[in-house]
Amino acid sequence: MAMNTGERDFFEQNGYLIVRQAVTGGELRQLTSELLDYQSAIESGRYRGNHLFENEQLARVAFNPYDFCPALRQLVGRKDMLGRARGILGSGVRLDHSKLMCKPAGSGTPQPPHQDYYYWQGSKSNQVAVFVCIDPSTEANGCLRVYPGSHKNGLLEHREEHHQLTGERHWVCKVTPEIEGTETTFIGEPGDAIFFGSLTVHRSDGNGSDRHRRAVIFEYDEKGNLPPRPGWGTPIPAAEWD
Repeated sequence: MAMNTGERDFFEQNGYLIVRQAVTGGELRQLTSELLDYQSAIESGRYRGNHLFENEQLARVAFNPYDFCPALRQLVGRKDMLGRARGILGSGVRLDHSKLMCKPAGSGTPQPPHQDYYYWQGSKSNQVAVFVCIDPSTEANGCLRVYPGSHKNGLLEHREEHHQLTGERHWVCKVTPEIEGTETTFIGEPGDAIFFGSLTVHRSDGNGSDRHRRAVIFEYDEKGNLPPRPGWGTPIPAAEWD
């Protein structure tokens, strides 16, 4: 299923594309069930790995759910998802990595502005992330915020900062005057999705509400571009599509 012209034009202009009800019905219920089981296994210590935690009990980022959740593998390989990825990347695609973002109620910390490509600079900045809401995503619980058109400015300068609780290193870019007033919130219901490019500046606030804000993210890369990165959940078996 190919990406339509309107979607492609919107993405090229803005660096993101929202798809409402990308996952619905039984597919959404199964995906949610498997991801929450995966989160529970990590927080209980049944699954080990280099996952990130808000504190000793609550996960913040759970890496590589693709290898543990059949419903996620089906979603990643769905024809319409691949069609949009091919339309954006202009080539065959492979799954680069996946992660479950767990922004816990009352304690989820913010993510400052950044471009994903800064973390894995390589031959081409030709990757697209797909962010799918598992819980309702609102301004109160730290929804994703993107800056339309920011991808056109290339790779911006980033500075090193450290997570306020864990000390984990991350990279933060300055929001330039050209894009400062363009910030757009992605308010979503479970199953809603947003595609955004690796040069699109994005961020999220902390979660001071009484509702969790979980989302699953999977990142498509142009086939043959960046090599798989050890430790980032290289899919088993490898997932590539022409």
